[in-house]
Amino acid sequence: MEAQARANRLRIDPVDARVSARAWGVEQGLPQGSVTELAIDADGYVWGATFGGLFRFDGQTITRYAVADVPLLVTNSVTALLTAPDGLLYVGTPLGTVGRLQGGRLLDTLSSQNRPLLRGVDALAIDGTGTTWLRSSGHVYAYRDGRWRPGSMPHLAYSAMVIDREGAMLYAGPEGLIRATDAGSEILAPTRHKILDGHDFGLHADRYGHLWLGQPNGLYLFTDGALRRIPGIEGRVRSIISDGRGMIWVAADGRLYRFRSGAGEAVLSRPELVLTTNSDIYSLLLTPDDVLVGGTLQGLFTMRESVVRVVENPAGPRHPEVSSMMPAGGGRIWVTGSCTDVYLIDQQGRALDSIARPNKNVCVRSMLLDRRGALWFGNDGFMKRRDASGREREWSLPQWGYNPSLARPILLAGDTVMFGLSDGRIAGITPDDSLRMIAPWDQVTNVAIESMTRDEDGTIWVGQLGRVTRWRGQVLESSDETAGVPKAVPRALLVEPGRGVWIGTYGSGMWYLATGRRARPVPLVDETISAILSDPRGRLWMPGNRGISVVSRESLRRWILDSIDIPDVRLLSDGDGVPEGNSGYPAAGIIAQDVLGFASVSGLVSLQERQILSTSASSTVQVDEVRTSRGRRVVEEGVVRLAPDERIVLLNFSAPTFRFADEVQFRYWLDGRDTEWVSAGNSREMRLVTESPGVYTLHLESRIPGGQWQVADAIRFEVEPMLMERQSLRVLLVLTVIGLAALFYRQRINALQAVARAREISLNARRDAAEEAARHERELAQVGRLGVAGELTASLSHELGQPLAAIVNNAEVARRMIERGRDGRHVDRRALDDVLRDVVAQGHRASEIVREFRRFLRREKGERETMSVRELMESAALLLRQEYSAAHVPLEIRIGARTPTITVERVLLQQVIVNLLQNALEAVRRVQGGRVLIRARPVARGIRITVLDNGRGFTRDVRRLAFEPFVTSRATGMGLGLAIARRVVDAHGGHIALGCFPGGGAVVSFWIPSVPNPSEHSDSLVPPQIVASAFREETLQ
Repeated sequence: MEAQARANRLRIDPVDARVSARAWGVEQGLPQGSVTELAIDADGYVWGATFGGLFRFDGQTITRYAVADVPLLVTNSVTALLTAPDGLLYVGTPLGTVGRLQGGRLLDTLSSQNRPLLRGVDALAIDGTGTTWLRSSGHVYAYRDGRWRPGSMPHLAYSAMVIDREGAMLYAGPEGLIRATDAGSEILAPTRHKILDGHDFGLHADRYGHLWLGQPNGLYLFTDGALRRIPGIEGRVRSIISDGRGMIWVAADGRLYRFRSGAGEAVLSRPELVLTTNSDIYSLLLTPDDVLVGGTLQGLFTMRESVVRVVENPAGPRHPEVSSMMPAGGGRIWVTGSCTDVYLIDQQGRALDSIARPNKNVCVRSMLLDRRGALWFGNDGFMKRRDASGREREWSLPQWGYNPSLARPILLAGDTVMFGLSDGRIAGITPDDSLRMIAPWDQVTNVAIESMTRDEDGTIWVGQLGRVTRWRGQVLESSDETAGVPKAVPRALLVEPGRGVWIGTYGSGMWYLATGRRARPVPLVDETISAILSDPRGRLWMPGNRGISVVSRESLRRWILDSIDIPDVRLLSDGDGVPEGNSGYPAAGIIAQDVLGFASVSGLVSLQERQILSTSASSTVQVDEVRTSRGRRVVEEGVVRLAPDERIVLLNFSAPTFRFADEVQFRYWLDGRDTEWVSAGNSREMRLVTESPGVYTLHLESRIPGGQWQVADAIRFEVEPMLMERQSLRVLLVLTVIGLAALFYRQRINALQAVARAREISLNARRDAAEEAARHERELAQVGRLGVAGELTASLSHELGQPLAAIVNNAEVARRMIERGRDGRHVDRRALDDVLRDVVAQGHRASEIVREFRRFLRREKGERETMSVRELMESAALLLRQEYSAAHVPLEIRIGARTPTITVERVLLQQVIVNLLQNALEAVRRVQGGRVLIRARPVARGIRITVLDNGRGFTRDVRRLAFEPFVTSRATGMGLGLAIARRVVDAHGGHIALGCFPGGGAVVSFWIPSVPNPSEHSDSLVPPQIVASAFREETLQ
């Protein structure tokens, strides 16, 4: 039995190595094995017809539909499927009925009024005028405006029915090829041209207007009023489809063929066999993400092509690598393996032309194709050019030390071809073919030019080891380690027009340098970048040691703006057939429309970039089923009403994606229960628990690799309360208890009074204990403040010294001016008034410092006051200003827009901020370029205050015990700062947490409500997105 079952399973055998396929049978969820029809709806789901029922397929999960789901399916058999222009799914049955479905629900059926007697629906079509055509047992019928047209078409049909570019319906039968409209029918190709025999042949009209017809002996093309056979395809052709690239796919018996068609010539390439199966293929379909779905008599299969093709360097098997590549137009590419000659190849790797190096001892370093079609390439010691007519010319480069200068990156600036040298100079060849050094880059620096790029306004960016220079005219603006540029080789530069430049380094990843700002890192999977290529869809492609990284340019911009949402980066690696990248110049380019090319250690990598879905192409997720303990529930206008005992909800959901079916991710958020998104992974089902009555709103999202989150329609769950949870019942119970208490009051008055006295004693004891605990808490906070006060004494004396010295000096000046008046000399009253005003101002300044210090030290009684966040943060910073100034550490304060006021105990919260700022200062005091940032911004129902530094960060032991008293990493610290901070923040109903960055640096963040509202304790406030740098708040300019 098992052997028989294995023999009946669908087997797929790809012939093309770039093709992968997967089979789906009854064991994977099909209602029955014979998949005779396929259709795709407006949401992207694939629907299939079998003799055992209807099914829906989302790329991973098969959902079956029977008569219980669709009353139309009385026999459970489906014989015809069609997706209408309005997105509805038309379903035909063996009983001759046709129903219209939306989302798996039956909307209606085609009217039975005046309906012809049908033995079964074999095929369906809708033409350009909205007429529905139906084929039944060879006869063709029309349905329009709610009525069936009397009688059938005069010509029998044996094929599928298709719509041509004029909107007319076409089919084939024993009389020939027929074209049908409301006005009647005509024979396009009569039987004298070709005998048509049999049933269920494929018929297809492609995007170019070509008409393809299947026959028992192969494929035919209708052209010039006749049918012409296409050689190379053998067998009964039952299904024909085409894609947007002009590729024709043909199913003949159990074989799948393909060939390319064009607008002029119908057949541009010889048909090639793609795969074979052990069952006849009856239906074909292409999904929006270019996955082919096929239906056979033994099941369903999906097939997708590899996204990449790798062709070796024509130099020979000893040198398969390609280090530099340059698109030459028409799908041709110039390639070189560094120390090989230069070859012109096509996308299949066939050599079309070659250019020899000046001699066999030099290596090619870079290439450029100019506007006149001339190819330039730089060698060790030489620059060589071949123009469009084939003439070649060489230039010798100046010597550098004992070796010839290497010709590094080449750049076209106007009519001058510029190239960088290994000695730090930049040379150029002018239109008159003269070689000269270009000022101000005409001096030897011995720092090689690694990369160059040009902005739209003529600005040139030049990359060298640890340095990027903005060059405009004769002005050079260099950025090095002091501006955040890493000490690494910048192999690739890409301009952000008018704003800055993206830097791809070897070993330090990707950075962004805005004009006049510090360089900012971008978190990538691969830190080795040899090129940055921008495609027409707004994505950046970066080959490196681990493959090719793909990321949306817009997501990179968002990261630079707020450093919160980590860019969605997809890595195409060895598992995708992508080898390690190579380091030539350039190492990437656009070969043809939708085709990108990359240099690699294994050869030239080419891929169809549109097969890597863009960020906007993630499929939409939808909830398919909601179930509770009472069974399946119907979602009515986005609402599910749950009975009091339905507190557990099971949901099934899906997202139609076929190329990334196993990689799609889901997440959800139950508003009213959850405070953040919860990952569901790749699972397409979830279990929700609502512990209390109320209204909950489910938000569900999905995304594919490199895609954006796509949201499903929100579902609101209205949970009815149980009997004991109803407010009216609670009131009734309270009144009953009060009545009973009054009834028995006189009999039990003494007992109740005794109980009341006991409760009063207990409550007093608890209150006293609570007050004592609060007093101890404030004693601890006072000890902490006194400790801080000792550390602030020097700061206070310095802060007071300046205004007091100013007061003394100004008072002496005023005294002298007054004495001058007594002697009869002229006194400038305005100057005297200015001096006295300055005395008053300096006195106010000293008074404010003392008042702030006294307020910080005095014991508080727990009163809360409403104040602005800016006032709170600046008052804390004032106490530490001298310490930061003496340590030469910049302290930056940032307040987010629309930050609300807060109601807090001012001194306690000020103490928290002072402690955190002191800790941060100690962490960066001995770090070169140390910085501290404190920021505040509004978040959900409160504000978050975060202190960040770029010091060494917390050790694992300190991080684990950080909030315990007397735990410190400072030699002079008391170990109370974070312990007090946690208790103060908890007392305000907030949360506090700390974390570290991988490259060094610490972050401490706490949240407090804008309106006092104690909440549960949580240590998960540090956003998981903070991974790379403590300073990511600068804007992209």
